[in-house]
Formats: sequence, structure tokens, C-alpha cells
Amino acid sequence: RPVTAGTDQNPAFGDPAITLACGIPAPTFPPTDLVNLLDKVCWHDVVTPEATVLTTVDREVTIQVTVPNR
Repeated sequence: RPVTAGTDQNPAFGDPAITLACGIPAPTFPPTDLVNLLDKVCWHDVVTPEATVLTTVDREVTIQVTVPNR
């Protein structure tokens, strides 16, 4: 599905859209937050009423996936 900015780095899928962003700044979070290992990739998640945002913390290029709560 079309996106308005960064079409090469920011695809979106579905409605409401699941979005993927590459090359964003590395996340900062308290050292007590959990980091989840999923398929050999470490992800930090933030859950809000609107969406769950998953961000890589161990990659050279940071990737962020936003999954809307339905």
C-alpha cells in the first residue's frame, strides 16, 4: 500500500496498516525494560492503546514495526 514518505524504507501493509521503518534512530529505554529474542533478533516493544511498536536493538540498521491494536 502507498506511503507518503520514504517509500523505499517505509512500507505499509493492510488496513489499519502494519508499518515497517528502516534506518530510524536507535531506541533509548530504561535498562530494566525487557528485550525479546525472536529468531536471533533482539526486539524492544512499547505497547500503547493504539499500537504495539517493536524496534530492533542489536542491528546495524534499526528496524521498527508498528502493529495497530484492532
